[in-house]
Amino acid sequence: MKIIGIDPGLSGAIAILENNKVLNIFDIPVMSEGKKNKRQLNSALLVSLLKENIITSDEVAVVVEQVNAMPGQGVTSMFNFGQTFGAIKGICAALDLPIFFCETIKMEKTF
Repeated sequence: MKIIGIDPGLSGAIAILENNKVLNIFDIPVMSEGKKNKRQLNSALLVSLLKENIITSDEVAVVVEQVNAMPGQGVTSMFNFGQTFGAIKGICAALDLPIFFCETIKMEKTF
């Protein structure tokens, strides 16, 4: 079974695991937006990345960190964070990938 773990923040990452072994780790794909060049999720690149990594596997599950509003964070920041979270959910639904949510994903680089 292949597991795709996603930390949905714009500074987050995606880990691809198979049979309890890390196959690859990617930064969340982002692009610049608007006059201030603020970052946003590059949905098309995320779709490509997911498709490339599920093509050889019969069984795939996506595990996404469950996110909530954080005290002290601005309204605009939370809106953008929620927009990214929703886009990830929509992409998984469109690709017919089962999606599960967990409280925290802790990924540590061991190599």
